[in-house]
Amino acid sequence: MTQWYPASPALWQGRDDSIEAPDARRLFQTVTRSETFSPENWQQKIALMGFACDEGVKRNAGRPGAAGAPDALRKALANMASHQGHERLVDLGNWVAPTPDLEGAQQA
Repeated sequence: MTQWYPASPALWQGRDDSIEAPDARRLFQTVTRSETFSPENWQQKIALMGFACDEGVKRNAGRPGAAGAPDALRKALANMASHQGHERLVDLGNWVAPTPDLEGAQQA
């Protein structure tokens, strides 16, 4: 059974350059975070949605840790420069699959 969680606001932080350059913005300043999973409300947006699951890695005898990738990606993107079009980015949070039923989780 998968569960949905909104992304933590703590992941979307970075350096604020607005004092030196008012037009210089970073992704953490332009991304919209959704507090509810409602993709129908974001039809004209570009969605960032995570699938936090280690089951595929475990099945391939790899090291667990893939489940942390969606939040690691958000943290890495947060401080990158925001350019035209990035204001369309909406963060729809993460689907978390805590059980070994990878296929069922992906279909949900």
